[in-house]
Amino acid sequence: MFDRDRLDHLNLVDEAVTLGTLPPFAVVEPRQMVATVKIIPFAVPETAVAKAANFAAKGEPLLRVAAFVPCDVALIQTRLPGFKESILDKTRQVTEQRLAALGCRSSPKNAVRTRWRSWRRALPPQLPGAPTWCSCTARRSSSTGAT
Repeated sequence: MFDRDRLDHLNLVDEAVTLGTLPPFAVVEPRQMVATVKIIPFAVPETAVAKAANFAAKGEPLLRVAAFVPCDVALIQTRLPGFKESILDKTRQVTEQRLAALGCRSSPKNAVRTRWRSWRRALPPQLPGAPTWCSCTARRSSSTGAT
């Protein structure tokens, strides 16, 4: 994550000095490069580099990497007329794999399948310690019949 206004300002200090970053909220691995300073052309006045460095050093850190916080997740799937249960099963499997990669858990007791118009009634009240809710809706394309 980064402060967009400060990053833009830093990149305006001198056209020869540019800081490029991954997009906000990008998933990164340990020791992965998240930003790079580009000097264009290959040499710039020392004052330009010093001015950019001084600006970047002021205040809060310009860039920040935050660790994922594992959580319990409930999956709510909506049934549409003519929609196969096997598609909902596959969607659940893929979603559980993605959640597991982030350190999150989903269990069958937290899964809800409901009709499209009544999905809001399927939500239990949010209580302290309750799972974070993830709503996934599968829709059928009218032009191709694909999902």
